[in-house]
Formats: sequence, structure tokens, C-alpha cells
Amino acid sequence: MNLYSIKSLLKIRKILDLYEHSYQMDFGAKTAKYIDAFFQNINWDEVSLR
Repeated sequence: MNLYSIKSLLKIRKILDLYEHSYQMDFGAKTAKYIDAFFQNINWDEVSLR
């Protein structure tokens, strides 16, 4: 039995990368601002439909 069906894997849409290289250039040491910007780019209306 496969515990990870394709359907369940397709539910993953975004992954937040918190390694320094992912935000250092744009946000410097302001990790919280990077996280805020990440979540502002999510279409929450679409998420609520799923």
C-alpha cells in the first residue's frame, strides 16, 4: 500500500525556504518581513476553496 498517493502530494503548493540565501539579498536580516511577504503572495480565497 502506498501511503503517499499522487493526489495527496499534489496538495503541496508552496514551500517557504528560510535558508539565508533565499531572502538575504532582498530582506537582509529581516526574516519576519520575508515571511510576511511570502504569505501576502498566497491567494487565500483560492486556498479556502480547497
